[in-house]
Amino acid sequence: MKFAIISPVLPPSPSGQAVVLYQLLKDIPPEGYVAISTHDYSRESRNNCTENLGGTYHYLPDIHFIFKKFLLITHFFGIKMFILAYLEKRVRQYQRILQNNGCDLAIGCTADIFEPFAVLSACNRLHIPFYFYILDDYLNQWTDRFEASFLREFGPDIIKRADKVIVINECLKKVYDSRFGIVTVLLHNPTDLQRYPAPDPHPSQRTGIRILYTGDVGEAHYDAFRNLIAALERTGDPGIRIHIYTGRRRARLFKEKITGPFVVLHPHQHISSIPRIQQSADILFLPLAFHSGFPEFIINSASPGKMGEFLAAGRPILVHAPPGSFVSWYFKKFKCGLVVDSPSVEDLASAIRRLSTDEELRKQISSAAREAAFRDFDADSIRSRFRRIVSRNQPPV
Repeated sequence: MKFAIISPVLPPSPSGQAVVLYQLLKDIPPEGYVAISTHDYSRESRNNCTENLGGTYHYLPDIHFIFKKFLLITHFFGIKMFILAYLEKRVRQYQRILQNNGCDLAIGCTADIFEPFAVLSACNRLHIPFYFYILDDYLNQWTDRFEASFLREFGPDIIKRADKVIVINECLKKVYDSRFGIVTVLLHNPTDLQRYPAPDPHPSQRTGIRILYTGDVGEAHYDAFRNLIAALERTGDPGIRIHIYTGRRRARLFKEKITGPFVVLHPHQHISSIPRIQQSADILFLPLAFHSGFPEFIINSASPGKMGEFLAAGRPILVHAPPGSFVSWYFKKFKCGLVVDSPSVEDLASAIRRLSTDEELRKQISSAAREAAFRDFDADSIRSRFRRIVSRNQPPV
């Protein structure tokens, strides 16, 4: 059994989706799969977050965004010949790669608008299964009206015609199962727990409180970070700091007012360094925006790739996310973090004070976090299940 994985981002990119795919695929023999992307991974990059995958990479260039916009606009106004001609060309390109590499299965990942349709169609022509890996809600992540028009016509059909749909959390599973009358497969984002030894309850001897975040900082996080900075000012503790390890450009963070005397910015780090950094925290900060340009369901259904890492680190976790989000639901249900699910700066400041002074609370949520990591996010068990899925020996559950 040989499969293809199709994603706009692949290892070693510093993105949550790329890290998830790295954890999922890194132990699979290179001859067992090929990786296809609209990004050219043959070029050297200084932004590497992991090693490359062992399988062969194929580069299928994306079209220029102006041409993509033209296709979507003409489709919106009922002129479909251009978009259909482009999709037909794309289908043939995927068909050629899958056929030449002897692929028995293709797995299309979200974050591209046209690629899932093209991969599904290529699979149908080759009479091989198509699995749709939903790492972000495919239908709602596109906010432009022209993109939305394309998705209304093609999106539900892609999901219903997929031989299997894989989702990454309970929220997406519940919605997709009920919305489309299917039974999705739940695979939480894998975390390599062997990299996370039992943590020291006191990570270092120092003054002040070290709040820490690792990962991308984007529109799905901005106002939560601004709330945190305001809360730090309100605590009145001059020694407290938020350390942010991210590949996001500093100019963008400054523009979003994620700066100031309480903020310490660090460059993104290689995946091998992340466990040590996370376990050096007094508090790990897990944010989701309360107000953003994304539809509400995108925020509520988000399952950050770092979530399993934070749980495995065994440090107290401060969650600042909307009340209807999967993240807030999970941490409340399993009591593995302190949740502030309102945008109140005072509530956030109060939570920081509690975590700073209540040692018993820190022990309880840190212990519950480790239990949750081993129960739901263990990479070994998730990889084993993924292998059964791609070998088609795994019933839908």
